Amino acid sequence: MAFEDTYITRVKGLIEDPQKGIKKIIPFIRSRINPYYRKLLESLHIYSLVKPYSNHEELLQFVNFKNGFFVQCGGNDGYSNDPTYYLEKVLGWEGLIVEPLPIYRLCKQNRPNSVVYNCAVGSFDNLNKTTSFVDCNAMSFVAGSINNDKEWIEAGEKAQKIKAKLVTVPIKPIQALIDDYFVINKPRSIDLFVADTEGYEFSILQGLDFTKNSPTYILLEIHKDSELEIIKDYLSIRGYEVIKAMKQRDFLFKLQK
Repeated sequence: MAFEDTYITRVKGLIEDPQKGIKKIIPFIRSRINPYYRKLLESLHIYSLVKPYSNHEELLQFVNFKNGFFVQCGGNDGYSNDPTYYLEKVLGWEGLIVEPLPIYRLCKQNRPNSVVYNCAVGSFDNLNKTTSFVDCNAMSFVAGSINNDKEWIEAGEKAQKIKAKLVTVPIKPIQALIDDYFVINKPRSIDLFVADTEGYEFSILQGLDFTKNSPTYILLEIHKDSELEIIKDYLSIRGYEVIKAMKQRDFLFKLQK
């Protein structure tokens, strides 16, 4: 009921003063309609909206086969700039997605063929621990992980017209979730492992047992050159090399067999 009241209030505010609200009402309505429009097109096998990932064409140079399997850390809503959405919707891939924030519910709606876990992922050293996030939608972050967080939160709240919340979730090694998934589903090799977690990619890799699961491809968002070198060394020992540096600091690693 609270959601409906908020929704109605926003709509009324937008239409009461058309001259003032016209620039806002169109994108607002579009944001509500687009998910339904996208699903309608997909049900008709029209796939014009299934490529949300900014580096889609570059990724498909390497990962363009059907019926693969992925593991994704950092799912957000399951659609926005998502590298596995097309793989699932068009190429018939299956996989598991991890999203620690409440938006995981929307992720489950957008990705009905994936298993979505609501927790954080980290190294094996973080077993049975918890972590706190400042949930600020597209500007969410691990509590205490950035400087000037007050200014960051205020900017996020103002830009998105939301109120940030503190959310505490358990931390699990990604290997534990993979093992859990394969208890219910037939074990298979991981074709693509994705981590887009705002600087926690290395910790996540430390929670993957490469003796049990060595993904063919690993796609990581890495913003700092120092972190890139650490990860490159870590993965090199395990047989991986960078084969593609993409826009927005996305790096694709491949297992050298």
